[in-house]
Amino acid sequence: MKLLISFCFTIFSLNLGAQLTCQQHVITTATATETTQFSYTRCDGTPNTLNLIPGFTTIQCAVVGSVAVNSGDGWWGIMAEPHPDWEDCSVYNCQSSSCPTDLNNDGIIQMADMLILLQFYGQICE
Repeated sequence: MKLLISFCFTIFSLNLGAQLTCQQHVITTATATETTQFSYTRCDGTPNTLNLIPGFTTIQCAVVGSVAVNSGDGWWGIMAEPHPDWEDCSVYNCQSSSCPTDLNNDGIIQMADMLILLQFYGQICE
């Protein structure tokens, strides 16, 4: 029983936040003249806001299509090739067209899938 629980939590923690569209984004105010506010969705599905003063650059894993400039004159772009010194976004992406731990088939491995698993926990299989 402990082995089953350990296996389930390992699978979910390895795939937590898995999405088919997660990629590194460069977010910068390198050429900006004013503080810029960016918003984006992290690969685990949580929203994030980032305020950068002029002269800064960061690389963040974000859901493709979710990055926006709310105010200011900074800019962002999708990295053509992953930068090895920053977070590896590929861990959030499914390697095939389906994710076996995506129990509700919404394309994201998250707490909703864990709740489905727990709903049936302890039931006797026939």
